[in-house]
Amino acid sequence: MPNTNWKTTRITTILALVFLIGIFVPSFIGMDGFHGGFALATFSGFLMMVFTISAFVFGAVARQQDKLFAGQNLLVHWTYTADEWRQYYADESTEDRKTKTWLFYIVAFWAVVFGIGFPIYDPKDGIFVSYMMLGLIILIGFVAWLSIRITRHKLEKHGGEAWISTTGAYIAGQMHSWTIVGGSLIDVSCLTGEKQSQIRIDYMGGNTEYSVHIPVPAGREDEAKIITQTLAAQISRQA
Repeated sequence: MPNTNWKTTRITTILALVFLIGIFVPSFIGMDGFHGGFALATFSGFLMMVFTISAFVFGAVARQQDKLFAGQNLLVHWTYTADEWRQYYADESTEDRKTKTWLFYIVAFWAVVFGIGFPIYDPKDGIFVSYMMLGLIILIGFVAWLSIRITRHKLEKHGGEAWISTTGAYIAGQMHSWTIVGGSLIDVSCLTGEKQSQIRIDYMGGNTEYSVHIPVPAGREDEAKIITQTLAAQISRQA
């Protein structure tokens, strides 16, 4: 199975090098610092740092994914029937749509508040803010809609298998790692549903908390309990 994190690592590394060169472009072309030179160098330096950090993170995740597929620290490798996976991505798609729709409503609410408030505060120029807020609502709405469709397509395309190890998990084309810099396990539990049981893993990645749900194939509930106990013991050792 291809490790797409290596592709992302290469792209971000190339972009980091491009913007590293961009820092020196004003000097090469004789651009005056007070006429855009300093701004271009600063902008390039900022993006160089962003892409350098991104390359480091994606590279670390890619190495962990390679180790996972090689069986290092592997706890289980599950495969699913078509019906089991269909149930999983239906549930995940529904939850993803609810979350992103709610976030869109929050952004839209504040955009409407500012869009109405600024013309009241400044009748002459405030209308331009209203137009900007309207554009923001349309843009965020499109991004949310596109993100929901991409997530569903990804779940449908990368289906049928899941890997869980003591350092991370891979499902639906995405590697979840809790041992890279700033990462840690927070909680793990078995969720029993009417149609499908799942293992839920909460972990920190950098400064962000993530959750991943991994469906339990029929008849593998005992394995799920062992995995939960193993990861729970790992959390206890972290404390």
